[in-house]
Amino acid sequence: MGHRYSYDDSIKYRYYQIPKALLTSEYTKLTNDDRVVYAILSDRLQLSRKNGWVNARRELYIYFSADRLSELLGVSRKTVYRIFRHLKDAGLLEAERQGLGKPNQLYVCTPVVGSELSYTCPKSGASDESAGALPCLR
Repeated sequence: MGHRYSYDDSIKYRYYQIPKALLTSEYTKLTNDDRVVYAILSDRLQLSRKNGWVNARRELYIYFSADRLSELLGVSRKTVYRIFRHLKDAGLLEAERQGLGKPNQLYVCTPVVGSELSYTCPKSGASDESAGALPCLR
């Protein structure tokens, strides 16, 4: 059995992050598997930045095979392709074929963020800290 997280444990483990926007009405058709795969693919963007995998428009792309993802998740390749299709339909993933047996370049797209999840400052310049919003940085 595990133990309760301590202060030191909070920096010891690595986590996948799921954007809150994926839990809004814009993305109700996504399954939780779709959301987890989006988090995994988004996490790979850090590796792409380190490797310099960027196109002429300075957009990061990743390489992630369906075989590797199915192994990681313990699901079939068919399930992985279904998840990829869901993410593409939701506008969260794009693939560019490279041809000649090369793997596709995958582009992870940013989710649509509604005003309720936006961290922008109000037009007046005043922050609404009492409502739980993050303070505006100047």
